[in-house]
Amino acid sequence: MANIIVPSNPADIKKIKDAAREYSDAATRIDAEKDLMKEILENLTEEVDIPKSVLKKMFDMYSRDTFDKVSQNFDDVETLYETVFRTNP
Repeated sequence: MANIIVPSNPADIKKIKDAAREYSDAATRIDAEKDLMKEILENLTEEVDIPKSVLKKMFDMYSRDTFDKVSQNFDDVETLYETVFRTNP
């Protein structure tokens, strides 16, 4: 093991094991939440006939409270696109 100091102190080893368990538990919760989010999107897509990609974008904006920022960015891109491709063919 080059450049790695392997701990020999039992307290440090316990800290590492405890951190690994906590990290693993967090990863398990994240995976479960991602599965739930996917299930929510799939079920709603079938129920309301709105594409999953549209619902996901809307939900992401809602959960991150970024609607205004996303809208402004889209307006900027739209303006640039119109200027470059539509008014100057």
